[in-house]
Amino acid sequence: MEQTESPPPVTVEGDWGPAQTKTVKNKLELYFGSKKKSSGGECRVEAKEEAPKAAVYFQFPEVRERVIARKNHEIIVGNQTFKLRLISAPSPVNSDDASDEKTDTEKEKEKSVQSGAVVLENVSDRLSRDLLFMLVENISGLDETCYSLEFIWESSSAVITFNKPADVDKFLTGSQCSKKLQKYGLTTRPLEAAESIRLENLPPTVVKEMLELFFEKSWTLPDNVVMIPDEHAAIATFNNAKVVESICHEQDHAMRSMTFKVYPYYESMGTALYGKERPTWKMPEPFRESVHNVVWRFLREKKRFQSINDQMSSYFCSVNLDNPDVILSPLPSLLRQQGLTAKHVDTWMSTAQEAFRQQMSQYSAFECKVNASAWKAAEKEVRSVVKEDAALVLDASRGVLTVAGRGDDIKKVKGPVENIVLKAISQIKRQTEGVSECMDMSPAQFYILNQEGLLKAAQDISPDMKISLDEGAQKLTITGLPAEVYKTKSWIFERTVGMSKKQLNVPPSLLDYLNTVDAMDMSKSLFTSQSISAIYSIDSKGVLLLGTSEPVLAVAEKKMRTSFSVETLDVEDQEVLKLPNWVDLNQQLLDTYNSLKNKTVAIQIQPERRNKITVTGFQIPVKEVSNSLREFIVNFSQVKETICVASFAVVQFIENKKKKEWFSIAKDNTVKVQFDSERPKITLAGARLHVQKAKCCFQELTSALSTDNFVVDKPGAKKYFQTQGSLFLSTIMTEYSCVVVLCPENQEEEEEENYGEENDLCFCKVKTANGVLVSVSNANICTLNVDAVVNAANEELQHIGGLAHALLKAAGPELQKISNDHIQVNGELRPGEAIVTGACNLPCKYVVHAVGPRFHDSDKMTAVSRLKLAVKNSLTQAEQVNCSTIALPAISSGRFGFPVDLCADTIAQAVREYCDSPGAPRSLTEIQLVDNIHNTVKVLATAVNREFNDLGPILTGSWQEEEAPGASGRHQWGRGQSQSSRDHQGAERGGVRRGGRQRGREGEPEGGRGGGNRGGKGEEHGGEREGHARSEGHGGSGKMEQTTSGGLRIVLLKGNIQDQTTDVIINTISANMDLIQGAVSKAILQAAGPGLQRAVLTEGGATALPEGDVVITDGFNLNCRKVFHTVCPYWNNGAGHEELITIIRYCLEEAEKTQMTSLSFPAIGTGYQSFPRDVVSRILLQEIHSFSRRRSPRYLRAVAIVVHPSDKQTVDCFTREFSGQSGQRTKSPVRPVSHHPISQSQQSSASFGQVSSPSLGVYQMQMDQLTLEVSSGDITKEACDVIINSSNKDFSLKSGVSKAILDSAGLTVEQECSGIVSSPSFQADTFIVTSAGLLPSKNIIHIVGQNDPANIKDVVYSVLKYCEENKFNSVAFPALGTGQGGVSPSDAADAMVDAVVDFVRKKQTRFVHSVKILIFQTVMMSLFHKSMMKREGQEVKEKSTFTKFKDKATSFFMGLLDQRPSADQLVLESEEFEPTVFQLCADNDMAVKQAKKKIKELIVSEQAQNTITDQYISQLSQEDMDQLKALQRKLTVSIRLERGQEDQEPHIHLEGLTRDVYTAESAIRDIIRKVERSENRMSKALIIKGNVEWQFEFRGIMVPFDDDTNLTLEEAREKKQPVVMIKINKEKYHADVMKLNAVSVKGNTLLEILRKELKADDEALPSHWDDMKGDLIKLFPVAAGSQEYTNVETELRNTGLTPNIISIERVQNTTLWKSYQLLKKLLDVKNKHNNNERKLFHGTRADSIDFINKRGFNRSYAGTRVGAKYGNGSYFAVSATLSKDYAEPDTKQHRRMYLAKVLVGDFTKGIAGMITPPTKSSRNVTDLYDSVADDSANATIFVVFNDSQAYPEYLITFT
Repeated sequence: MEQTESPPPVTVEGDWGPAQTKTVKNKLELYFGSKKKSSGGECRVEAKEEAPKAAVYFQFPEVRERVIARKNHEIIVGNQTFKLRLISAPSPVNSDDASDEKTDTEKEKEKSVQSGAVVLENVSDRLSRDLLFMLVENISGLDETCYSLEFIWESSSAVITFNKPADVDKFLTGSQCSKKLQKYGLTTRPLEAAESIRLENLPPTVVKEMLELFFEKSWTLPDNVVMIPDEHAAIATFNNAKVVESICHEQDHAMRSMTFKVYPYYESMGTALYGKERPTWKMPEPFRESVHNVVWRFLREKKRFQSINDQMSSYFCSVNLDNPDVILSPLPSLLRQQGLTAKHVDTWMSTAQEAFRQQMSQYSAFECKVNASAWKAAEKEVRSVVKEDAALVLDASRGVLTVAGRGDDIKKVKGPVENIVLKAISQIKRQTEGVSECMDMSPAQFYILNQEGLLKAAQDISPDMKISLDEGAQKLTITGLPAEVYKTKSWIFERTVGMSKKQLNVPPSLLDYLNTVDAMDMSKSLFTSQSISAIYSIDSKGVLLLGTSEPVLAVAEKKMRTSFSVETLDVEDQEVLKLPNWVDLNQQLLDTYNSLKNKTVAIQIQPERRNKITVTGFQIPVKEVSNSLREFIVNFSQVKETICVASFAVVQFIENKKKKEWFSIAKDNTVKVQFDSERPKITLAGARLHVQKAKCCFQELTSALSTDNFVVDKPGAKKYFQTQGSLFLSTIMTEYSCVVVLCPENQEEEEEENYGEENDLCFCKVKTANGVLVSVSNANICTLNVDAVVNAANEELQHIGGLAHALLKAAGPELQKISNDHIQVNGELRPGEAIVTGACNLPCKYVVHAVGPRFHDSDKMTAVSRLKLAVKNSLTQAEQVNCSTIALPAISSGRFGFPVDLCADTIAQAVREYCDSPGAPRSLTEIQLVDNIHNTVKVLATAVNREFNDLGPILTGSWQEEEAPGASGRHQWGRGQSQSSRDHQGAERGGVRRGGRQRGREGEPEGGRGGGNRGGKGEEHGGEREGHARSEGHGGSGKMEQTTSGGLRIVLLKGNIQDQTTDVIINTISANMDLIQGAVSKAILQAAGPGLQRAVLTEGGATALPEGDVVITDGFNLNCRKVFHTVCPYWNNGAGHEELITIIRYCLEEAEKTQMTSLSFPAIGTGYQSFPRDVVSRILLQEIHSFSRRRSPRYLRAVAIVVHPSDKQTVDCFTREFSGQSGQRTKSPVRPVSHHPISQSQQSSASFGQVSSPSLGVYQMQMDQLTLEVSSGDITKEACDVIINSSNKDFSLKSGVSKAILDSAGLTVEQECSGIVSSPSFQADTFIVTSAGLLPSKNIIHIVGQNDPANIKDVVYSVLKYCEENKFNSVAFPALGTGQGGVSPSDAADAMVDAVVDFVRKKQTRFVHSVKILIFQTVMMSLFHKSMMKREGQEVKEKSTFTKFKDKATSFFMGLLDQRPSADQLVLESEEFEPTVFQLCADNDMAVKQAKKKIKELIVSEQAQNTITDQYISQLSQEDMDQLKALQRKLTVSIRLERGQEDQEPHIHLEGLTRDVYTAESAIRDIIRKVERSENRMSKALIIKGNVEWQFEFRGIMVPFDDDTNLTLEEAREKKQPVVMIKINKEKYHADVMKLNAVSVKGNTLLEILRKELKADDEALPSHWDDMKGDLIKLFPVAAGSQEYTNVETELRNTGLTPNIISIERVQNTTLWKSYQLLKKLLDVKNKHNNNERKLFHGTRADSIDFINKRGFNRSYAGTRVGAKYGNGSYFAVSATLSKDYAEPDTKQHRRMYLAKVLVGDFTKGIAGMITPPTKSSRNVTDLYDSVADDSANATIFVVFNDSQAYPEYLITFT
């Protein structure tokens, strides 16, 4: 085999320098080695240094040839680009080829033009594929694997591609002599090498330049690229066939992300070779379609052939439109389309045919008959219509015109063309056959006929017929075809028979107007335009109407009456008519609406009445002109307008700080500004238009200001600012530009403001038989534009309140002067009488003052008669001054006591009787019954509807809107000014929802309403607006009533709150607004329906409401109008007291503001909120009476307090309170607002309530402050503070209720339980606490399930105790032990209820108010119910009885405590100081904020707080409390008494101005010192009493003196004072202690006295005590090392405790010691043994030792800190180690413990909840154990229940 030689090198030349040769060499190697850059490949480069030349040696010849074929080569060296010139050396020639006649170049060229394929031409489609294959194989001698055959049907050829090029020549040679090929007409030729390629599947985005770049990058730049967008293809031509061969080596190519296919393209065949990918289908045959000849002509003229071809190309179709017989042929691209299938080929013809026909359907043609003459006449017009949109072809032989064009255009021109042609034909006919006829006709007849439609009738007969009238000759000429003329004349004869006339009467002003216009023109305008055959004329009698018939005349008359209008305008200010603009406006309006030929309106000023202007003419112009004139009159009439602003601060700020702005507003709008010095108002005076603009400017000015009300509740603050703060407030104004005004004390809310800004709403209207319109409206009578208004006056015509005052204010003071003058001349009016006066500044003309009767049940008929008389006299007075309209209020329905219903019926009857009376009314055309109270308006509307029912009264939409149910709107209360439901500016300060955080300050009313006498003449105040209380307003039975001094009825009744029929019902709801929670809200919800719940949630807005919020909704299915839903606070030992008062006040105020007449309260707060019943009853009555005095309510007339009959305790409590206050009320002290528990003395008298069932399946029982409820339900749905989960010991139980709880709570709770149990610090306990997870409650207490009733009781008690300690308010239990525990349901019920009972008895429940037991199995409900029933009526506190110690022990031990009430029994009535309210106004919030801060700083700087702590506070008497109350009222200082916690001393807190606090502190300390002296004297007296007893002789018997006198005599003896003043039997005596006698002061009695010394050893003090030198209490340190010290230390260490003893002190308290010794002796006697005393330990805190040293151990604090496991007493331990845990270290880590002597006596085991030891024997209930212990056999803890049973002997301080 010969070795292949490497191809010769390629010489490369450039312009580089010698220094760059090395770099160039490297660049050339990189460049020619890269196929991408140079089309090269593997090579080496040899560079010559002497010249810029290099030789490149390629490894393969084809690579060399590819590089040479590329035209442009260049490299970049540094910043230089070098063009490369390639010189190709000839290839070496082998010796074997030397004899070859052809050169290499010729061979290469030959090779380039040859390919390995042969073309078979003239291949018929009838020649089968298989036959052709056999012919090729026969000639070539090859099988099918050596060649491929590709049919090209569209060119009737095929291409044979041989695998070996040599087979080509063989086949060509063989084909020359093949007879078979000749037989089938086949010829062959070699296929040239392809120099072009066809690219297919190109994306639409590919452009020519992209393809050029693509090929240039990888091969070489093509010579030409032809894009074929329709086929998504392109053809690229190259100058080298090898490049094509290289490119087509791979069929699929990618250009960036786009892929496409390439095929070799052969110019000679005009196709590419696809090989196996070529479609095998045959091109379909062409077909023909016929086109309308004229349409084809149109297409040709419009050059549409190409457009049609373009559109058909998308269907692979070519259209030959050379003649109307169109040829459609397939495009070659048909067989090259992507995804070609047989269906595409088979359906091509039908698809193309359908597409072509669709194209042709856009064109159409029509024919119309026309002769030559007609066409000649019509052609020009037809062509003007057709224009260029259609082709016109006339076929004269057929007499047919053909019009062709686009379908849309043909549709448009077809009608006009046909009409033109027909018209031309008709004209020619009319010219040849037409006639003219005349008939007699007057102009009037012609006009009427025209009105009747003569011209239209003629046109209908023929549009070309002509009719003309010669008015001079009175001849009518008719021209047309004979038939048309005849038909027209017949129509005229029918209409001219029997025309009618009628004389009309019209108003003079209208007649004047008609005289100024042309009658004929006006008749045309009035009648002809409306197809009315009539005409009018003016004669001496008026208007004469002429028509074709009587009915036509009637229509014409009605038309005149409805077309013309006359309006009379009232001129309220005559000066308006003098304004230049008035004249200009008149002329402008006349010019606008009138013309020379058409006058539509006339304006007349009546000379006799300058205050009237008449506008006459057509209705619409009259209306528009009247409106313009009226607007001008209204706009430029002089008025006064009042702007109500938020506060006095705004008035002062604008006046002083915004002077430039308001002065500019006044100047720009030409108004006068007056700032009210008494009310927060600004008055503007001037033209109404200017005033309104100025008002808007002022409102804009005020709205931009920042205002606030700053409420200060600090005591003394108001006094300070009233006396000294004015200078400071002015400083704030200067410093911060903020006006601060101290809110006036009596800022009144004027009643007459209720009459402002009221929308007039018509509720009912009816027209009487004589044409009077009677209507009922909700309107402001002061602004009504009527002729007269009726004032509900009193007998003296003193307009001092209500409507009368509002009318007076609007009219001006002149009205009162006129009234006074009338009374002075004519005397007082009587009920039923009425007089009329001028209206002064009111918009009406007159005021009728009518005096209604006062209503009395005893004389009802007289009252009704007089009210009717008052109404009729009012109407008569109005008619006497020619009034046409009058407004009448509900006379006597207010303070004169007339029931609204009866009042409305009486007024309606009186109006009906007056209207129906003969001869009346004369001038009245409208009577308006008006009021601004919607309740009254509705009642009036009902009465009118009933009285005038036979006349068909209309109830308008306003009535229906008032009646529509639904939730009311809501506003935020206390947060700035809000809009009331009636838009009374300034009258409303609240809204539908009240914000509870505002404490009621900003929303509370200030000052009273109205004025004048109450109860006598003048009582009505001019405007009676009070609602009459409904007698049926309450449900239930057992009513008690009382009436306040202001006339407000208070009703106490037993019943269900949901059954009440008052206007308002008060409901108490939970913070989450779930009405199911709570007995009252649940009952109300069930009665009202589910809509109530939705309304509450909608109005509440937030997810939860704060305490004190009030949400207002409609009553839905309840018998009330509104429901006030309140979030009542918890009692919380008095913390909720103020919030409850605020709620009650708000409900009363809101009911009055919304004009409700009656309201029902439940026993609010006495349920789970735990308010004491006496507190609620007292607060309710006090606040209702206070509201009545303060507000003098106009609307609210009755308040009901509804108590459920089953709650006997509440019924009794409310009844007692109601009875005690039903007559002349006295002020009862309110329970003080304190934070300490209710005293035991108070609790001991309480008892458990009865079991009630507020709803099915629910049982409730009140246990003091706690509510126990048992019901069936799902505990996982409870939204309380705590729910209980009964689990196992590791708290992982998931079965039964526990599973339901854990599944609902979520995985987090299980993880919490697991984390607590697995914690190293976890100690096994009975319960753990976790969060509630996804449950609605706040926490879950997981307890260890129990199967013993006793253990269940302990667990429930422990849980309740924990809840109380952690301040939880509500807790829900399941029925414990009844599931897997197996406990009897009855025993479980008793255990759980007993635990709650014990908890209530042993704990002072401050926080836990609600305990629920949820029963899953309803059959157990009866068992729990029975258990609760057992407790009904039991006392909350069981009495402890020491019957053995009633004598000396009781008097001695309890003497000190019983002579004065304890601190928790004291009643210090809280003084409610009026808050200081500042009104602030500034330009911005920051200034207001700074001002508030400054005020607060000043208040804080002037305020002081102090706390007085003293043990003797607990000994203050009620008399001392009264002194403190008087002191806080006098000094305006808050004085609050608080009991100290545990064994701490009580406190008195002072708050107020610094100087006042100091003064109060000094006075209080004087009171305390006085008490201290008294206490010390009492203590000393007791000691003396134990040693010495002084006696006096009385009737022969020596009687002991009282303790104090005994001390007085002994002190006199010690001081050797011979005579001292004493009292014996309340008579004063001079006692001589030396002579032992006493002489009465009166000198008439001498008594013997005796001093007796008692035995010294009875109360002997211990011998080892130190001398106390007269002190009663003293501590003495025990010397270390002494025997006494050693004994105490031994006692301490014997118990196992080895502390570092700091000190041991002996406590010497004479009083405690003697009390202890006395009790010890009594126990020795009682128990008949001396083993009653033990030495025990008691650990305590440092801050408790002073109290214990002075007062001993106080059992009342049992359980507050250390628990009460064995009873509620004082705890002592045998072991000091145990007591050490309760000895809390102080800051120095010092602990304190007492070694005490304790009288344990006979003891037994104690249990939780004990307040006394148990009885020893059931036969003697008074024989009690002396103490209890943790174990009766081996006691380590003792509990005593008497404070004298333990003496704190030694105080040990240790670490």
